Amino acid sequence: GKYGEYPEFAAFVSSRLAASMRLRDRQKAMQILDLAQQALGRLQGPCKDLVQSYIQRNRAIHEAMHTRWEAAEVGFRQSVQTMPLNATARYLVGLARLEANDHRGAEQLFRESLNIDPDFKAPYVNLGVACLRQGKYDEAVEASACGLARHPQTPHASYNLALACFALACIPGGDTEGLRARALEGLNAAREARVQAQLWTDEDD
Repeated sequence: GKYGEYPEFAAFVSSRLAASMRLRDRQKAMQILDLAQQALGRLQGPCKDLVQSYIQRNRAIHEAMHTRWEAAEVGFRQSVQTMPLNATARYLVGLARLEANDHRGAEQLFRESLNIDPDFKAPYVNLGVACLRQGKYDEAVEASACGLARHPQTPHASYNLALACFALACIPGGDTEGLRARALEGLNAAREARVQAQLWTDEDD
């Protein structure tokens, strides 16, 4: 093939193609992932591990899209094992834990993902969710505020921040008025960011 001298790169390109088409043709996407896996063959080394981790992650995403979260988690954990510094795979394990209502485990994994990649937006949002579900409202505020500092137009983070502030405002002895004002500000920001997101057009791609 065109990239015959670079089998790892050929496998990665094929995997990317599979990922791009999984919504419109899941069966064909999985077949392409099989071919990518075959292209790796008996290769060894870090380049293979990078591609292998990506393939494992995409197979697991296929399971998650069918709401088979237990199987998806197995694949995501395999991806992390192959490439421990894979922030996305580690985040996705956390998402699987969140689906299993293991909020504490999910929180830990989201924090690990952010330690690897502090600019990764999604873990901030779901870290906020995990903290909210545990009643850790101060930590939910912190996670959401940190996410918004890096990604200001993130409606889910603004919404999580608002929920946490409202919860804290209901606790006697706190700054009720200030927390309610911050919560309202968060809700308005979430609404505004969501409206702006809906204005995205094909020309913006």
